[in-house]
Amino acid sequence: LYDNDSVIVATLKGHNPQAPKLILNGHVDVASVDNDQYWQYPPFKLTNKDEWLYGRGVSDMKGGMSSLFYVLEQLHQEGVRPEGDII
Repeated sequence: LYDNDSVIVATLKGHNPQAPKLILNGHVDVASVDNDQYWQYPPFKLTNKDEWLYGRGVSDMKGGMSSLFYVLEQLHQEGVRPEGDII
């Protein structure tokens, strides 16, 4: 872990404790770059070149994790309880 990183662990309880559980896992951290001399574009500056985005973490798990949080929040808001826990 990096200094000041957050770790989120949560469970959307299912209604059947014996049912299989679904674990959703991902990350949103961006690893440090010790030497950026080998990078074609600055790693921590978003660069748009010929309709391509360059930069550290631009194709990482951030979109996937935000989608997971959104769907879980919607399930909770609607009162939908899965068969088994979603962790």
